[in-house]
Amino acid sequence: MKVNIITPDKTVYSNEANSVIIPGSEGDLGLLENHSPIICSLRPGLILIYKDDKCLKKIFVNDGILEFSENNAIILTENATDIDGINSQDIKDNIKKYEDVGNEQLAKIEKNKLFSIENQFYN
Repeated sequence: MKVNIITPDKTVYSNEANSVIIPGSEGDLGLLENHSPIICSLRPGLILIYKDDKCLKKIFVNDGILEFSENNAIILTENATDIDGINSQDIKDNIKKYEDVGNEQLAKIEKNKLFSIENQFYN
């Protein structure tokens, strides 16, 4: 299946995958090839992209929408961050920085990111 994660600024990810785990608003959703068509909203969490039984990418999204049909997963989101190479302390520093300048919206996104990274259920 083809997976595309798109923000208003750029395409964050576009490649083939065997399976994907999506943080749906009603709970986590696993997609395999030939899954029935679906449209759902997303909650803050990690999108996990698998190929050949290995997790290739972990991408944090704060919200968004998923459309899956004909083996194409399109995820539209305002904010997507590849979490490879990001550590918890960097996120904590960002939270403090955003709170210090009064940007509660960005502080909340960083808090959601920290929670998702520290409470991963899948690998």
